[in-house]
Amino acid sequence: MKWTNAELFDMRVEELGLTFGDTLQIQIGDNAEQRYPVRFIGINPQSSVIVSAPITGKNKVYFVREGQNVTLRFVVKNVVSGFATRVMLTRGQPYPYLHLEIPKQVQTVEVRKEVRVETDINATVINKTHSSPALTAKMLNLSCSGGRIESNAKVALMDNLLNITLPVVLDSIERIVTMDCYVTYVKEDDGTGTFLYGVNIEEIDEDDSLFLRGFIYQELLRGMHMI
Repeated sequence: MKWTNAELFDMRVEELGLTFGDTLQIQIGDNAEQRYPVRFIGINPQSSVIVSAPITGKNKVYFVREGQNVTLRFVVKNVVSGFATRVMLTRGQPYPYLHLEIPKQVQTVEVRKEVRVETDINATVINKTHSSPALTAKMLNLSCSGGRIESNAKVALMDNLLNITLPVVLDSIERIVTMDCYVTYVKEDDGTGTFLYGVNIEEIDEDDSLFLRGFIYQELLRGMHMI
């Protein structure tokens, strides 16, 4: 999964706004299948990040050896963050917890309205400006404010108003999202005979908008291997 128009920047871990009890995700080594929830306990910027020991699906503590390379990922206030580090110490009393090295670099992505995620979703398009019949298209990317569609037929001109309907899946729940969009970009690919359209959302139901934002957020997390 890739995203565009996302602002990637580096921050110090103490600047990220983590508070006691926040849920984080720890990945053991390079194995993306070994990802477990942990809780943020505290931080000494000159020493270590302290988190609870990872818990498996059977609610058992997962043993992590000292010196093990791990990756920590989390979300705070619409900012998705992640960093690679190393386990300095493991302790079992008064509860299992880990000391992690202060990372040299923390990569963050702010979830803004214009952040686009790549998609491959079949959509139905009606040109409301010209009262056209429904045509099929492919949604190539999506943001909370618009997207890009591809069609084998010419469906619109600049500034036309389109009604776009597409299925969006959020956490295994599918919802049919409908939105009215103005065409802001038109390009015909002479090589393939396909048409590309950039669209900005003009009107969308509030519930559909919330569902769409959740989907964008989900795909950003998926791109960082957090889900």
